[in-house]
Formats: sequence, structure tokens, C-alpha cells
Amino acid sequence: PLASPGPPPVPVTAAIEAGTIIMSEEEGCGMELPTSATPNCEVVEVEDEEQGGSSLCLVACRRIRSGEFLCIAEDDD
Repeated sequence: PLASPGPPPVPVTAAIEAGTIIMSEEEGCGMELPTSATPNCEVVEVEDEEQGGSSLCLVACRRIRSGEFLCIAEDDD
């Protein structure tokens, strides 16, 4: 169950495997995600070996089934 009423949930249209980068900080453009006690994705810093540096990315922390909504833990920024 989603914990926060905040922004509308983003439904997944196809299964996403654990560890998959769902979107980068640039692609998300500051998008807010609802929070949950059982999150299915998390924000992590990913190194960019080609261009150097790093960026924040939304990554699946477990397999996400089609029809589920993307959500993060309450303490993720």
C-alpha cells in the first residue's frame, strides 16, 4: 500500500527486473514518486564511466510486475 497521497502513481506497463535503471535524474526532471513501506525502487548514485562523474538514477530494488506503481521508501530523497 502507498503511504503518501502526494503525486499520482506511475503504473508500470511491462515487468522490470531488479537492478534495472528505470530513469536517470535528467529523464525524471524532478518527478516526485509516492512512498511506501514496501518500495519497489530506490534512488541511487550511478557512475558514468564514459563521461566521468555520476548521476542519480531510479533503480528497481526488486522485480516490478506490470501494473504495479513505482514507489520509493519514505526516507529516499
